[in-house]
Amino acid sequence: MWAALSGRDLVFDTCGTVVEVEELARVVAQEHGLDVDVVRRTWDPDLAPDRYVGNGGPMEALAAEAGLPLRPLPDLVRETSAWLTGR
Repeated sequence: MWAALSGRDLVFDTCGTVVEVEELARVVAQEHGLDVDVVRRTWDPDLAPDRYVGNGGPMEALAAEAGLPLRPLPDLVRETSAWLTGR
């Protein structure tokens, strides 16, 4: 919204914590009150980590310019889960 209201035509990735997919699953489990040990993933340790991340620089700059703090990953997971479950 800030970019559009500022008259800028741009495309950017969302940003946030660089997180490996298993770590993301553990955050979701924890936010749902589950033991993080329920997350079991088989993977080849010789392969590159499977990270979920974009280039967050432009979004971070826009947020800072607008005076908007970016929220930590556990907060986002908690709020998304609450919305999905109607809590």
